[in-house]
Amino acid sequence: MIAGGMDRHVGRTVLLAVLVTLACFLTLVTLFALVEELQDRAAGYTPLHAALYIAYTTPGRVVELVPYAAFIGALLGLGVLSNHGELTAFRAAGISLLRLFAAAALPVAALLATGQWLGEVVAGRGEEAGATVKFEAAQSAGIRAAAGHVPFGRWHREGLLYTYIDGYGGGDRLVGVRQFRVGEDRNLVFSRRAAFATFLGTDASGAGGAGPPGWLLHDVRETHFDYELGATVVRSYDTLPWRTRADPELLNVKSLLDPGRMSVSELTRQIDYMEREGLDSSRHGVAWWNKVLQPLAVLGLVWLALGFVAGPLREVSMGARLSVGIVGGLAFNYLRELFAPMAVVVDFPPWLAVAVPIAVCWLVGAALVRRAA
Repeated sequence: MIAGGMDRHVGRTVLLAVLVTLACFLTLVTLFALVEELQDRAAGYTPLHAALYIAYTTPGRVVELVPYAAFIGALLGLGVLSNHGELTAFRAAGISLLRLFAAAALPVAALLATGQWLGEVVAGRGEEAGATVKFEAAQSAGIRAAAGHVPFGRWHREGLLYTYIDGYGGGDRLVGVRQFRVGEDRNLVFSRRAAFATFLGTDASGAGGAGPPGWLLHDVRETHFDYELGATVVRSYDTLPWRTRADPELLNVKSLLDPGRMSVSELTRQIDYMEREGLDSSRHGVAWWNKVLQPLAVLGLVWLALGFVAGPLREVSMGARLSVGIVGGLAFNYLRELFAPMAVVVDFPPWLAVAVPIAVCWLVGAALVRRAA
C-alpha cells in the first residue's frame, strides 16, 4: 500500500514538473519563432500568415521539446521531493532507486506516447499545412514565372529521368513540370516541359491496379535530340502520361521539409525512394533512428535526472538543479549533433550515430545511481 501510494505521489509530482517545464519551453520557443517569422519581408507574407504558420507547426515543436522537458522536469520534480525529505523517507522505507525510477518514468512514458502520436499523426500534417501557408502567400502575391509556375522548386529522380517541379498546387496537382531524360552514355535524349500535371491514381497502366502510380502532363512541349543528324525534333501534346512510382505524398511540399520535421512513416517512404534511386539517405536515416529511439533517449534522461538528484544534487537549491538541467540538456543535444554528421561525412551507421549519445546518457546515469546507492 505504501509503495503504491509512493508510485502515485512521485509520478504525479514528476509529471506536473515536466508539464510546467514543457509549457515554459514551448512559450519561449514559440515567441522566438513568431518574431523570426514576422521578420520575413517576403511579398504577400503578412503577420496573419506568420501566426498561422506558427500555429500549424506548434505540434512539431512540442515533439522536439519533450526530451529536454522530461529531463529538466524530472530533475525539478525529484528535487522537490528531495528538498522535502521524501526521497530520504522512501529510501529509509526500503524502496530502491530502481523503484523510484519506475515511478518517475511511468508518467513520462505516457507523455512520450502522446508526443509520439502527435509526431506521427498531427505534427506531419501541421508542417505540411504551415509550408502550404507560405506557398499560398507567395502565390497570392503573384510571384510566379512567365510560364505561370509557382516558386517551390524540387528535383525528383527516377532512373535516368530527372524531373524539376516548380510548385504543388494542391488537389494532387503539380505546377510547372520540366523533365530531362538522359541515355546510358549520359547524353540528353529529350527535354519536356508541361504547364501542370494531375495525378492519375495507383492504376496508371489501366491494368486493374497492376501499374505504378502515374501522372498526366498537360500542355506539353517535348524536344528530342538527334546527335547523329545534329538536329532536334519538337513535338507538342495536349496531354501525355508520365509513368512513375512517385505519388503526391512523395512529391508534395512535405518532401522539402527538414528530415527532423517528418514523421516516421514519411521518413520511411523518403528513405525507400532515395535508396531505390541510389541517393544518399544518411540525413533521413539519422532522423528516422532519432524518432524510433526517442523513448530510450527520454527514459535515459529521466534515469540521469534521478542519478543527479540522488547523488551530487541531493541538497542543492532549485536554481542549481535548473542550471544543471539546462547544461545537461544542452550537452546531450551537442553530443547528438556531434555524432549525427558522422553518418553523412564518414559513412558512420545512422543507428550508431543516434545510439551513442543515448548509451552515454544511460551509462552516466548508472554510475551516479550506483554511487548514490
